[in-house]
Parts: sequence; C-alpha cells; structure tokens
Amino acid sequence: MPAIFTDQWKKEQELEEERRMTQSQQKIRATQARHTVVVYAWLEDAKPVMVHEFQEGPSTFTWPYFALSMPILSNVDFTMPDGSTVRIHLYRKGLSTWVNVSIGHVIELQEGARIFLKATHVTDCQDFDKLLSSEADSPMHLCYNLPGECRELLERYQSKRLLLGKRKGVDVIEITSSEDESTPGGCAKLDLCSRRHFRKQRLPASLFHPSPSPAAAASINTGDVASAIEVSDDSHPSSRSITPMPNSLDAVSEVPSLSPLTKQWPAGFYAVNIVQFFTDCEEKLTVPMGTIFRQHFPGLPCRHSTINENHKRWQDAPQSVHDNVLRAGQSDEGLWSVFQMQTRKKAKV
Repeated sequence: MPAIFTDQWKKEQELEEERRMTQSQQKIRATQARHTVVVYAWLEDAKPVMVHEFQEGPSTFTWPYFALSMPILSNVDFTMPDGSTVRIHLYRKGLSTWVNVSIGHVIELQEGARIFLKATHVTDCQDFDKLLSSEADSPMHLCYNLPGECRELLERYQSKRLLLGKRKGVDVIEITSSEDESTPGGCAKLDLCSRRHFRKQRLPASLFHPSPSPAAAASINTGDVASAIEVSDDSHPSSRSITPMPNSLDAVSEVPSLSPLTKQWPAGFYAVNIVQFFTDCEEKLTVPMGTIFRQHFPGLPCRHSTINENHKRWQDAPQSVHDNVLRAGQSDEGLWSVFQMQTRKKAKV
C-alpha cells in the first residue's frame, strides 16, 4: 500500500485517539463538578464559619460516600498544632440535633449535599440557623409539589416573554391548591401519604362529540329512545341498564377515562407537562430531543414532526390562551386537547 494511504490512516487514528481522550477527560470533569459537597465548620464560639468545598477525587472521597478522614479534617482546620484532632459534632437534619462522630465517620451523600461540623466545645455557631434554613432546595417535582410546579412554570414563561419584549407587563398569577381535588381551574392537592398522585381525568363528551343540531335532534324518534332504555324488575332498581342507540351514541355517551395505554400524545396529556418538556428542550441544547421526551413521557414514541408542529402552535398562540391552560394545571381544562380547540377557534376568528 502506498505511503500516502498509511500516513493518512495513521493521522486519522491519532486524531481519533485524541478525541477519545478529550471526551474521557470531559466526562471525568463533569462527574467531579456534579459530585460536590460543601462543608461548614465552626471552631470557636461566635466566630465566622469556615466553608470548604470538596469534589470527588482520589485524594478526597468516592461518591456517594464521604469519610471524615484526617486530610479532610485538616483542610477545615480541625487539627491542633501538635497533629491531634479536636472532638467533632455533626449536625443530623433528620434528628434536628448535633451528634458525636469520630475520625473516619462515613456519610452517604446526595447531589448538592451540605455538611455541618463543629467542635464539641462550641455552643454559639454564628449564622447556623440562616445557613440551615437556606439550604439548597431540590428542584420542584411535579408529583410532590404540583402547585409550586405550576406557579414556577407560569412565572418562568411570563418572565421569558418579558425578556423577549412581547409584553409590556405581566401580573403574577397566584395558583393555590384546594382541599377538594375536583376544584376547577386550580391545581389538585396531592396526597403524599397515598399512591393517588394523579387522579384519573374524564374528558367532557362535548370536547370530541359536539351536540347535535336542533334539526338532527328533532329527527330522533321518541320511540327509538324509549326502546333503547331497558328496565329490569322493579324490585332491583340498581340493575336497570341503558342500551346505547345506534347513530346517537356520540350525543349521549361519555368519553371513558384515559389510561396510560390509550392516551395519545399530545392531546391526552396536560399542557403544563408538555410546556415543561418544551422548556427543557430549549434549555438543554446538548441533550437529544428524544432523550428528553422519554424522560417526560416514558413508553411513548418520539415523533419530531409532531413535536415541532405542537411547539410552533404553542409559540403562535395568544398569551391569554397560555395563561388559561397553564392556570388550569392538571384538570380537564388543562389538557392539550383543550388548548388545541382554543387555538383553532382563535384561528377561525
């Protein structure tokens, strides 16, 4: 084989190896940046707190276990001049108290963890209550904080419209939860002690089956209506049944509640969920759309054309329609199918 081909192949292999090493280093650095713990330490009474941040590494700790080793304690000045260490108290948030720990004590971490340490003789930890109350909150979760998620999503969208200059002013809309799960226009209160995180929703029949016109209603024979209702023995009133009439089922039947297997995207899903998906796609530009879609709607096929079409529909819709459907939360009025009908009406007008 001529040297020109072997030289080119060698260069390509070197470039590929260099790219692989770069990606490997980037993954390691990303993991280190994500696996970080902040340690607050009080050494003396009424003295400012010592703050030190540790990242995962061979000389610090291996995620998710953080050991109070001698190198760690020396970094936060818990060692005496003679090389000995002071006795340590660790604050346990679950117990709401300080507990004695020894060197080598291992703590299991979560992302964004914060550790509070103090010497056993310290009784006045300056700014401790402030630091504890401002401890990094986890992002709002749709299952456990639905009202907060709805409010945060609405405020984020309105602030984004302000930055784009599409609106001159926005009034913050307070979304409150109600003790009654069926309260219209509000976010249903979630029972964290039960598995009823999401109640089944029933779509009104008028959404998909418009009422018959007066002429069509007049054409229905009353005899047919009477024959369609079969009543059993009077001694068993609970056993009476209604047989649906042909050609009039759409006018009297109720749309059954949607199950995960029968819901179709996006009509059968809530607008707050779909808008959150759109927002994540705009913010996480390096993550494939299909990956984000599967995170929000597991088990459903990802069709880019459908997603782009509905995203454009949302962007082109009036702000009043946005506010109404987001304010509805996870209620019947908050379904994407309702949003589609409203935008169709606006387009016709």
